Amino acid sequence: ALILKDVGVLYQTMYLVAAAMGLSPCALGGGDADLLTRAIGIPYHVESAVGEFLLGSRRL
Repeated sequence: ALILKDVGVLYQTMYLVAAAMGLSPCALGGGDADLLTRAIGIPYHVESAVGEFLLGSRRL
């Protein structure tokens, strides 16, 4: 459970910095473990994602 608290603190910091820079942050939560495993070539039980974060521009 401690890692989830750490991710929450990181998300908060990223939201605050992104807002100060005029960017658009979005916390996505967890994703597809099988897709990540194929993308990075490391099994999910060795390294896994605990959260995903998207950062973009506010301009269209």
